Amino acid sequence: MTVFTRHKAFFDQPIHLETEEIAQPETVIRAFCGAFHLYETRQHLWDLLETALTSDNTAFQDAETRNNIMLFYNQLEELLEAVYIRNQAKQTSHQSAG
Repeated sequence: MTVFTRHKAFFDQPIHLETEEIAQPETVIRAFCGAFHLYETRQHLWDLLETALTSDNTAFQDAETRNNIMLFYNQLEELLEAVYIRNQAKQTSHQSAG
C-alpha cells in the first residue's frame, strides 16, 4: 500500500497548486504548454511508460498493473492533447480580442 492509498482524502485534492492557481487553472495550463511542446510531453510520457514496463521492479510484474499503466498512459496522452488544444484556442481568442 502506498502513501497515496493510505491518505486518499489528502491526495484526492490539489496539493501543489497555490490558491490563485486553483481559482485560475488556466495559468498552470499556459505555463505547462509554454514550458513543453506537445511532442516533448509525448516523449517524456513515453519514457516514463517504457521505464516502468521494462523495469525489474516487482511492482510492475503483474500483467494487470502493466495494463493499468498503459491505460493511464493513453488517457493522459488524450488529456494532454485536449489541454494543448484548449490552450491554443485561448491564446488565439486573446490575440484576436487584443
